[in-house]
Amino acid sequence: MKNIFSFIIPVYNEKENILPTIKEIYKYFDKKKIEILFVDDNSPDGSAKEIEKHSKYYKSVKLIQHGKKDGIGAALQFGCKYAKGEYLIFLDADLSQSPKYLDGMISLLDDKTHMVIGSRYLNKSNILNQSVFRRYGSLLFNIFLQIVFLLKVKDITHSFRIFKKEIFDETKNQISEKGHPSFLIQFTLLAIKKNFQIKEYPITFIDRDITQGVSKLSVMKELFKSLIFVFRYKFK
Repeated sequence: MKNIFSFIIPVYNEKENILPTIKEIYKYFDKKKIEILFVDDNSPDGSAKEIEKHSKYYKSVKLIQHGKKDGIGAALQFGCKYAKGEYLIFLDADLSQSPKYLDGMISLLDDKTHMVIGSRYLNKSNILNQSVFRRYGSLLFNIFLQIVFLLKVKDITHSFRIFKKEIFDETKNQISEKGHPSFLIQFTLLAIKKNFQIKEYPITFIDRDITQGVSKLSVMKELFKSLIFVFRYKFK
């Protein structure tokens, strides 16, 4: 049976989260219809060996060695190049985004809807365990993006999404951004420019628990880079 869904999961020092992530995906998906691509950025904690170990039992699991730490966006793009599924799914390795929402997200896909984003900012969405600074900083940045680009999408910066592989195929040669969330912003804007239709689905986002490791993102650093990209893209 052909893989229908390809999960693309960036990994950097996520050894302890590999197995829980695999089990959570298997809980909601037929193993014959998926592939789980862990894209490792040369993690020093042994994440690659952990992935290889579990791939012997979980046959849907594959290790993709990116070989360098070059940004979450770069890892996601690298994983897309190896994906064989009809639909690609971006998922974090810390389970802050639960695969349980994908059934609802998939139900929105049709001939007129090509991407569905798991949104943190719809009426029925919720965010747990996140600091006030990060929560409202992200919300305000997304509102800013809506205004600047006249967007209907409320959560353009969220990685959790499912989309038809043809979107990546038609935009990959124009993507230049490697960081987070600038890659996601550029990828989504390019998809819209090419007339792909996007919907959103409400989720509850649970920020990384301390037992699941430490977030690798420097919020201010990535925000500054993203602002530079936004103004460069808007006024090019």
